[in-house]
Amino acid sequence: MSVLADGVASHYWIATSSAFRSRGVGRAVMLGALAHLADLPATLTASKLGRPLYESLGYTVAAPSTWWASS
Repeated sequence: MSVLADGVASHYWIATSSAFRSRGVGRAVMLGALAHLADLPATLTASKLGRPLYESLGYTVAAPSTWWASS
């Protein structure tokens, strides 16, 4: 899901099925999502697994994120 608000593009819940990882699917999805937003700043929250992809697309770490769950 991509959201455009106040001139910033934000991407949420980006995932690739484990059966299709390391085949370029995630990169293709991200390039498609970014294509019409290329001139805007963009943010996303990434897992450790996705970090290499996002860094290769030019993203840099801005802040760590903590996810919480109730037991």
